[in-house]
Amino acid sequence: PALAGLLYLCVGVLGCVEFLPVPGGVRGNVLNSYRIDDALINVGRIALGLTVSIGIALMVIPCRSAIRRLTCPDASAGDADGVKEVSDAE
Repeated sequence: PALAGLLYLCVGVLGCVEFLPVPGGVRGNVLNSYRIDDALINVGRIALGLTVSIGIALMVIPCRSAIRRLTCPDASAGDADGVKEVSDAE
């Protein structure tokens, strides 16, 4: 807990040092406070977009599976996902 608190404190202080002198204050999206032609910030914008896109997919798949299991309670776990289980007897 102490290390996490120290890390949060460092990020907060460095954020204030970076963005306090910005004329007009900081915008709602901190990435919009940088110039549009800054290559490093553009890499960060692309990485953030990819992270959000992948994160949404990772949340939707289990949600879809749970909804299918709730709406089709008589189906087995494999059938609810659209994948048939193969047994050794077949």
